[in-house]
Amino acid sequence: MMKCKKRTHLFVAALMSVALLSACQKNKPAEPTEADLVPFTPPADFEWEGSYLDRVNDLAVLTIEKDGNAYNCTVSVPDQAITHIESYEFKASAASDGLGLSYTGGVRTSYLLPSEDKPDAGVTTQEVYTDGTGRIYYLDGEVYWMDDKDNAGNTFIFEKVEAESDVSDNAVD
Repeated sequence: MMKCKKRTHLFVAALMSVALLSACQKNKPAEPTEADLVPFTPPADFEWEGSYLDRVNDLAVLTIEKDGNAYNCTVSVPDQAITHIESYEFKASAASDGLGLSYTGGVRTSYLLPSEDKPDAGVTTQEVYTDGTGRIYYLDGEVYWMDDKDNAGNTFIFEKVEAESDVSDNAVD
């Protein structure tokens, strides 16, 4: 009888050990996979500077101007009636991870334009914040803006607008 109890205890202990080991193995962290960053890499001849138009709503405009090793960037977002404009200005530089441009100290300004019946009313300006952060990045031929402060760029897909001189140079006679 004593041998039977001992065997039962050993069997239960072995069963619990197997269960414990299998539970620990399930919690083993997965091997990290390497992300494919090729779509985020602009072509060798790609230049950030220029004007971009949002291809989703055709209203937002992104302007990037080279300033030494950095870029002065402005995103202007008008409403449909163009009576209200949100403007985001920031100085961006190459991101430390090599993916696009990043910035801190972004300024958001809100402009309320006078209505047509009161053109002399003037523009009302309100600085909303001066501590914006975010990033501009390239993905498969398009440019995206990630605004960390209020997620303002989440609906925009920017396409570069050809300069007028580029268009006329390429025109067929």
